Amino acid sequence: MAHSLKKTETAGFDTRGLSSETPVAKAARQGFGNDTSWIEARFPAALDRRVPVSVVIPVYNRKRLLARTLAALTHQSWPLDRIEVVIADDGSSDGVESVIARYGAHLNIRHVRQDDRGYRLSTVRNLAIRAASHDRIILLDCDVLPSPKLVESYMRAFAATDRAVLLGLRRFVDASGVTDAEILADPSRIETLPRVVCDNPKFEDFRDAEGTYDWRLDVYAETDRLVHDAHPYRCVVGATFAFSRAAFESVGGFCEEFEDWGYEDGEFGYRLQTRGYWFLPVESALGLHQEPEEPAQRSDRVAGAARTGQLAEELCPGLYRPRDDTRRYRVPTVSIVLSGNASRDDAASTIASLREQSWTDWDCTLSPTDPQARIPEDPRLRVDHEEHARSIPGGWSDSIAVVPRGATLDPMQLERMLDSLAESPALCAIVSSTGCDEPMILMRRRDASRLQALDSSIDLEHPRQIASALSAVGGVRELEAPPRNTPGCDR
Repeated sequence: MAHSLKKTETAGFDTRGLSSETPVAKAARQGFGNDTSWIEARFPAALDRRVPVSVVIPVYNRKRLLARTLAALTHQSWPLDRIEVVIADDGSSDGVESVIARYGAHLNIRHVRQDDRGYRLSTVRNLAIRAASHDRIILLDCDVLPSPKLVESYMRAFAATDRAVLLGLRRFVDASGVTDAEILADPSRIETLPRVVCDNPKFEDFRDAEGTYDWRLDVYAETDRLVHDAHPYRCVVGATFAFSRAAFESVGGFCEEFEDWGYEDGEFGYRLQTRGYWFLPVESALGLHQEPEEPAQRSDRVAGAARTGQLAEELCPGLYRPRDDTRRYRVPTVSIVLSGNASRDDAASTIASLREQSWTDWDCTLSPTDPQARIPEDPRLRVDHEEHARSIPGGWSDSIAVVPRGATLDPMQLERMLDSLAESPALCAIVSSTGCDEPMILMRRRDASRLQALDSSIDLEHPRQIASALSAVGGVRELEAPPRNTPGCDR
């Protein structure tokens, strides 16, 4: 089934109350934010080389580049009988089947194909991953020559955790002077391929004296290898990265609405971030990107990215989205849920104060008992069954706010809390007084997901207990709100 973001998923959180056994001890073995040092500390000295892996390679009319890539795969340090290669054919017409048949003598290859109905990279990736046999998945573009230890490097990280997205590195090379037969006979041929300036205007700012380099190297240097990055998913690049089947299934695969070049990998990474996954650079998983040889195969990446970039704005709060207080996005930055009980008048005041917030990019799921009919129609307000309205909202928003019914918020309160949360990638929640017995909590969806993974439930009737539980997975900051008249909160 194609992944769709048009429907809100059912929340998977248990709201029956916090477990009496806190997850602090277990969480202490995991890094806050995107601190992945705990993963690298668990890298094993010796690997179990019996563990299988599926390498998924999408292709469309690039049989010569694919042939070189398959030739390089035959020289992996990981046992070849433990590697399944799944060719994801997006309707090629250049005879790519002959290449697959030829390398079937050297590799365990499966070929899945879909009809050519335009650029459908996300769709064919989903098709191939679902057809793959194994739980560890490596994505490798057909024009990316794997260095001999690429698979082994990913498998070392997989041995440490299945809760991370593994980010390989990319080098741009000129492979036109070598044939796949030469690589098959001598793997050292790829080690001497000259670096090249990539024929993609989007990479103009990432060139040195020898050619184009991987732009993520600059990001890693600026953020201590993504430890201090609020948006580590931006470094997911489809050329080569790896993840578990459980990760893939947790977000429903790649979004098939992307039907042009660009952004589908970052959007996939964004949803994985909301589900609590870490992003680990694995520099030794090096792929050598072959520039297309035929001008006709050089896709119009700039024009394609302009189109897919608009879709990324709709689906990814934060990094890809400019602030526009007049616009309603399909995926809001903040999902709001109301907690506690209050009179209809007091709940109406709370809802009215939400509608007055300076930060407008939010939605709120209401209980059928909330007085939504007493305020003007607002598409950000949705009525759901009571059991859903009282649970953590599903969907893909970056943050979740728990607001007590009966609180009347200052118009800047949500924006101040978002600003405070953005100050440190390791922060997972902001707690702000409301004048009620219970505070308002703004938490990153990433960390709510991590709390769930630690088998800790969330009780929306006790926001302070939520804040206490969240301290196991990240920093929690108290933020005082200006005093407001909050009728009904003393009940």
